[in-house]
Amino acid sequence: MADAANICAMCNEPAMAVCTRCCSIKYCSKNCQKVDWPIHKPLCCAFSTFGVDKRPSEDHVIALLFPQDKTKPQLIWLHCPWQRDIEDNPTRQLPEYKELIGENDLIGVSSLQFDTLLDREIYDTISVLYRENFLADGSKFNESISHLKPAGVGHHWCGPVIAYVGRGSDDHPRAMRDVNLGDYRHVVDFF
Repeated sequence: MADAANICAMCNEPAMAVCTRCCSIKYCSKNCQKVDWPIHKPLCCAFSTFGVDKRPSEDHVIALLFPQDKTKPQLIWLHCPWQRDIEDNPTRQLPEYKELIGENDLIGVSSLQFDTLLDREIYDTISVLYRENFLADGSKFNESISHLKPAGVGHHWCGPVIAYVGRGSDDHPRAMRDVNLGDYRHVVDFF
């Protein structure tokens, strides 16, 4: 099997081409790219123009926000400041998510390290944050997630959802990196 960076986003074949607009996802064929287009399209143009040159600080990473009241996911800058130990050495980055998810909400997190639809490992850990009690706390139905999958398929998500990527396969990665649209595909497969 090809290394992770060179595997098609839709199957386990070696990737032969990259999306020419966003340059963020690879496919083995035009057919796989065409099958992925309805999912890829909402973020392709946004990703190509998001602009890492506009990064608010070194502690910000590109993340995905799935708003509850919009039909499309969004790219956001997620502040992930380094936590420090007693000697002021950086230990790990932690995302600041409360203004996006809610101040008083219990937070659930799912760590994605395997894509069951593709039957393959995800080499960096994708974390999906959500309101833990979203089925009981009055959260609105998540429109942006529901528009990504056929009706009746998968989980009934409510409230805002954030996805970000940590480097490596640890459940609690030390450092974060920018999300790419290959990561986005894994998140959609998870939903």
